[in-house]
Amino acid sequence: MLHRVAPGASASAEELKEFLGPLVAKWWLPERWAFIETVPKTSVGKFDKKVLRAQYAEDELPYETLD
Repeated sequence: MLHRVAPGASASAEELKEFLGPLVAKWWLPERWAFIETVPKTSVGKFDKKVLRAQYAEDELPYETLD
């Protein structure tokens, strides 16, 4: 499920963790949260997970770590 933040609004990793906490199992909540402007897509419009994984592996995606 992909959710976008409304234009002009923001959400921190801590806020997202607090929001999701009562909705999902604790072990589902990530320790690292990466925020991106746009999702890379393949030529047919699917999310290009290979590009995201490569960007993450090369430290091109800034992320925030929570306890």
